[in-house]
Amino acid sequence: YSNINQLASGLSFNINAVCFAGCIKRLMKRHALRPDNTLFYTFWFDHITSALALLCDKLPLNIITRVHGVDLYDFRVTYRSAKLRDFTMSRLLKVYCASDTARRYLIERHPSHSAKTVMSHLGSPALLTDLPTPAGNGNDITFFSCSRIAAEKRVHLNYRLIRALAISRPDMNFRWTHIGTGDKLASLINEITHQCPANLSVTIESDRIDNENVHQFYHDNRVDWFMLMSETEGGVPVSICEAMSHGVPVIAASSGAIPEIVDSSTGLLLSHDPDDNEFLTAINRFIGGRETAGTLRVNARERWRNSFNSQQLRDSFASEISQLLP
Repeated sequence: YSNINQLASGLSFNINAVCFAGCIKRLMKRHALRPDNTLFYTFWFDHITSALALLCDKLPLNIITRVHGVDLYDFRVTYRSAKLRDFTMSRLLKVYCASDTARRYLIERHPSHSAKTVMSHLGSPALLTDLPTPAGNGNDITFFSCSRIAAEKRVHLNYRLIRALAISRPDMNFRWTHIGTGDKLASLINEITHQCPANLSVTIESDRIDNENVHQFYHDNRVDWFMLMSETEGGVPVSICEAMSHGVPVIAASSGAIPEIVDSSTGLLLSHDPDDNEFLTAINRFIGGRETAGTLRVNARERWRNSFNSQQLRDSFASEISQLLP
């Protein structure tokens, strides 16, 4: 460990793993769980997963886990022990990664466990039965985003790009709505207050952050584009899956696993650190070309339906893990 905070965090992780191991033993005894017919599934590859692995020296447990983002990337959690992770993986039946990008990352760092490291998308639920709603008129474009307003989500970049578009097209009107809150909310509002052009309307819904409100927003409002400029992503963001399920094309930075769902047929995939010119060049191809944008809407809906419908993915996952017990 390079500093006292990392040391404290690392010790806390290991202590929690040991404590949870005791809790799991008591849980198994209370419910009379037999190791030979019980499959332990942890949704995060964290200290609880390590706790189960620690018990394997005394009990023949069957364990699987999922890995997402913060529990995946070493640079996001600097205190994580590579040796403990390797030990934990040696005790697992499978490690289900939320994206193929995550799977490749984990295999690169733990190649001896590549056979048990597999990809399994999560997706979003089916809440629509009709076709995507049509886009609006050519002089009024709406953008929508939803995420924590935190440094790694780069919500300020959403605003900077939309602002640049509004300034470049004074003949048009633009609207951006963001649902979410976080520690960068105050600075974002300050930036909007002092630098918002007259033809751009911005709404920050910091008190409407659950998924029900997000889907309700799609239902009640026309959305031309969904935006996500995250700096890192371990899996395929649920927010993108939700947008596509409503037939909304996506504008996103090429981070993590985002290219697994966003491409030229479903939206605008920008570089990891897009500047104003890159964004303007990409979106100006669709301003005034509503027929092409309409094609993106249909493609987005189909991409979700074929590959990111969470009900279908859950059924497939349940069928697969039911075969893992000996």
